[in-house]
Amino acid sequence: FSRQVATMFRNTHAFEMFFLIILREYDQMAEKFYDPKDKLSHDEKKELIKKRLRTCWWGPRANLNIKLQGKEIGNLMDGRPNVDSKKTD
Repeated sequence: FSRQVATMFRNTHAFEMFFLIILREYDQMAEKFYDPKDKLSHDEKKELIKKRLRTCWWGPRANLNIKLQGKEIGNLMDGRPNVDSKKTD
């Protein structure tokens, strides 16, 4: 996980983040974004937030060519078997 940039925010709560997201307040989100390595500029934080919010991994707009990372870990933590996104019913 140390190679990835985590999405963490400080001095906020889920309700506020919800409204910042739907109102597209990327500047405010970038100000609240916590970068533990302190490597990202304000504009880089904004672009990262935009990219992550625009990622769609389900439904008719899903990009089937991307490889999602971490879902297998989350499923194992929840006691569920791995979910293979390529399988269909």
